[in-house]
Amino acid sequence: MRVLLIKPETVGIFAYTNLVDHEPLELEYLYTVLKNRGHEAYIYDRRHELTPLKSKLKHFAPDIVCITGYITQEKLMIKLTHRIKRFDPKIIVTIGGSHAELNYANFFDSPADYIYHLSGLDSYNKKATLEHNEECIKILEELNIICAGLFIVHQDMTVKDFKELYKWIAQRAIIPTISIFTPMQGSADFAKYKNNLLSTDSRKQDLFHCILKPKHMSVLRFTYEYYKLSIKLAWHKRKTPLYSCINTGSFFFIIKVFLVKLRRVFII
Repeated sequence: MRVLLIKPETVGIFAYTNLVDHEPLELEYLYTVLKNRGHEAYIYDRRHELTPLKSKLKHFAPDIVCITGYITQEKLMIKLTHRIKRFDPKIIVTIGGSHAELNYANFFDSPADYIYHLSGLDSYNKKATLEHNEECIKILEELNIICAGLFIVHQDMTVKDFKELYKWIAQRAIIPTISIFTPMQGSADFAKYKNNLLSTDSRKQDLFHCILKPKHMSVLRFTYEYYKLSIKLAWHKRKTPLYSCINTGSFFFIIKVFLVKLRRVFII
């Protein structure tokens, strides 16, 4: 059996940076299992491989195609299933990944033959005090261990809150990344916020779009404060390992991504 494992191209702002680029580990697991069972498999990583889908299907001639992806790639995953079935209806198409596991009903209208999903969903909430975080940062700094802080800004924040958050992070040995609170479909709190969403476009559930109405300012002002905070912190922490790797090569990477996206407008 010949199995084609597809990792779709990245969607959204992450597509223009290689800072968080990583290997397709989930597909590597599948690849290893398939090879050990005597099947022929190929990982088609569309983030890096420019071979058009039709050419890949023609030359590899898969019996089964497995597609994985995140919530922001939902529309792209469905589009790929249509293209595959249009090329050869006999190819078995399977959709999986964390998003499909939790929101499998979103793919019922696609021509996919199988959708992998879990039988249940467990959720938990870990709470840590400010003092806990302060102590952790102090211990890591004493041991010369880099601390990466993942922060989320909430729509209840005021302009003063943004300023105080910047001051708190800037004064500590943290390499920060800032995201916007996003109630993703399939998450424990999604039902609570579902009717208040400003957009149901899955591509905007990327942690960089404000899809809930802010309490103390407009969406535009909230977005401005968010990006101002992110840029100020990036400049303040510019000599840390995360940001020091940004150079002219990063600029050329953005140009490359743009050209690849332009090419795929005409050749998927």
